[in-house]
Amino acid sequence: MKQIFTRCTTLVLMTLAAVTMTPTANAEPATDAQVQELKASVQEAETAQNAAQAAYDEQLAKGKPFRDKIAELRTEIAKATAGLRSAEKDLPPKTEAAKKAVTDRDAQQAVVNTAAEAAKGAAGTDKAAETEKALKDAEAKLAELNKAVETSAAMQKELEEIIAKSKDTLAKAPEEIKTQEAELAKLKPAEDDTQQKLAAATATRIEKQRGLEGALETRGEFVSFSKEIAPVFSKRCLACHNARVAKGRYNMESFAGIIKGGEVGDTVISGKPDDSHLVSVVVDGSMPQDADPLTNEQIDAIEKWITLGAVLDAGLSPDAPLSSIMPKLPQPPAPEKYHVAIPVTAVAISPDGSLVASSGYHEVLIWNAQNGELVRRISNVAERTYGLQFSPDGKLLAVAAGTPGEY
Repeated sequence: MKQIFTRCTTLVLMTLAAVTMTPTANAEPATDAQVQELKASVQEAETAQNAAQAAYDEQLAKGKPFRDKIAELRTEIAKATAGLRSAEKDLPPKTEAAKKAVTDRDAQQAVVNTAAEAAKGAAGTDKAAETEKALKDAEAKLAELNKAVETSAAMQKELEEIIAKSKDTLAKAPEEIKTQEAELAKLKPAEDDTQQKLAAATATRIEKQRGLEGALETRGEFVSFSKEIAPVFSKRCLACHNARVAKGRYNMESFAGIIKGGEVGDTVISGKPDDSHLVSVVVDGSMPQDADPLTNEQIDAIEKWITLGAVLDAGLSPDAPLSSIMPKLPQPPAPEKYHVAIPVTAVAISPDGSLVASSGYHEVLIWNAQNGELVRRISNVAERTYGLQFSPDGKLLAVAAGTPGEY
């Protein structure tokens, strides 16, 4: 059980450390010289990243013909497999149909021969016209049957060719794929090397950019979307503007969605808060709808963020959910004492039956199952705990918790 507390405490400490790394409101404003130096380092890092990207793209280009050929061969294998299966299924009935067409044609040829003899024998008699007509009818039907024989034979031949070609493809393509993969493998070390260098250059550029953002923030020249804007939108806007509801066709679950806007155009115009519809509706209090308006501080932050370019913090994905890019702040402390009973929403018993974990308010309580004594209170938990489960060895405790109404 001791390891449970150690792991949970470590997670809490890691979260707190992440928070304390960001600049504080009381930080000394960066000087012009410091900002210029940081901008120069960002420019240098961007140049290095672009060079690393070019090198990586060059390596990818070398391997592209092999990748394209492998993809082409795999497509051919898929088509050949499907074609072979279909042709082998269709060939037997087509073969039988071709045989029947030949049999019917041969039988009709005999009818034509008989009719020809009859017409020859009736020449100059009163039955000549009748026998001539019978001969022509028999010959016409024979012509139809000859066409049927030709058609059946052609279909049979086509299926046989498909089968032969498919089998040839299935025999040769896998070996050709191996050849292409072998050539591609020769390029992989250089490709991996350039990819790693690109990742390192990108990380350096992000680090430098974040340093510049932090310096600008101390001067009031940068507003962090993740720290100052996303939490406001997440708490006050997402209930009505998410992927499921999206009132006004405005989905605010991500930075990209916020910038994209909804059915009302010009939602966010970089550098122009007065022309941005988002600002107008929060300033006049019409949004959030049927709720308290945003505070002056929140509105000022949104206006300033747009004025300064409505940018996203360096290194964050525009498509990431707001909840994933917001700072992971510590949860409020649990009450020292519970003066009234609260609902128990989750309970778990350790595998050996010695401990019971139960939900609390912003905490999880660990009890001695034998005497009912409180063993430990695990804090820094969301308001409501929905699920608890010990690992099979009892060394870990999984906690599913959240705050009602927040996304």
